[in-house]
Amino acid sequence: MEDKGLRKNKRYVLIWAAVLILISLAATGCTFAKKSEVKAAQEQKKEEPEEEEKEEEKTEEYKKGTVNGSRFESEWMNIRIDLPESLTMASDEDIADAVDVGKAYTTEERADLIEETYEQGTVIYEMMAAAAPGIPNINIVVQNTGMKNITSKQLAEYAKQNLESSLEEGAAYTPVEDIHTVEIAGESYECLKAKLSANGVQINSELYVRVKSEYSIEMTVTYTDDTAGLKDELLASVKPYV
Repeated sequence: MEDKGLRKNKRYVLIWAAVLILISLAATGCTFAKKSEVKAAQEQKKEEPEEEEKEEEKTEEYKKGTVNGSRFESEWMNIRIDLPESLTMASDEDIADAVDVGKAYTTEERADLIEETYEQGTVIYEMMAAAAPGIPNINIVVQNTGMKNITSKQLAEYAKQNLESSLEEGAAYTPVEDIHTVEIAGESYECLKAKLSANGVQINSELYVRVKSEYSIEMTVTYTDDTAGLKDELLASVKPYV
């Protein structure tokens, strides 16, 4: 007979998998963007003054954030998070397990891409943290888009399109608000709020997208209606690095 701890752990991983599918599909959105859209993004600022181009060249090189106990920090992202006491930071093994389970909730093509980007490090899973048995939680990923002029708004739109069209049967993603700009830790993010259902689990999701140089920063927070207060506490814990 399966013990309660094991059942609880399976539920924990299942919910995290649902969360992972949000950030994975969002992070790989540009891979499936139409070539014409990508070209338009790359040429959008072609005629801008040389001074701005020189300014962009000085942008610091990407550096992965660090996890120390219940703290995550990244100088490059200008983020420091000290988790509320009820949340626990995920290990690398937890993230790898979630990747494996999460692939079951999308199409075969998308699942292959999720695995490929994870193994190659194209999509970098910075951190995951959750309250038992998995809700609310927070996930941060970074992707090298390879596109200098892609905007946060465009990435959020790609994410929305992919999330609405690429989930497997039995899973649904329903936006509840238009994409809009919010400020987190002193930085501007594009926010996409939605409801996600998979295998009888229904959660609220908030995806925050920001572009820095050629990289996208994508932070996803998911929660249920009765954990909205803790979700707000979690978001409030995201502070500037300095």
